[in-house]
Amino acid sequence: MQGIAELIEEFCECTEGYYFRPDYSGRFMYGRKCIGIVTDKGVAVAMGELYEFLHNRGIVNITKALGSPATDDMGLKTILYFPYISKASD
Repeated sequence: MQGIAELIEEFCECTEGYYFRPDYSGRFMYGRKCIGIVTDKGVAVAMGELYEFLHNRGIVNITKALGSPATDDMGLKTILYFPYISKASD
């Protein structure tokens, strides 16, 4: 079974308007890396589409699987990142 990081990467690859970041270091992470999704669709739309994708892939407790996501503004785009999910840790 795929880990959550691989599923999020697959989501970005097969859903238009999303770019996967395997090595993002957000605020207060002090250099620790996590995965992120870059988009200009907005956080609510991105979370809704991601939840639907994960649900369709059989993830039962999506909130627990994702943890507490955070966001950063990147000019015209936003990054939705998951501080406790790294590409190597799931």
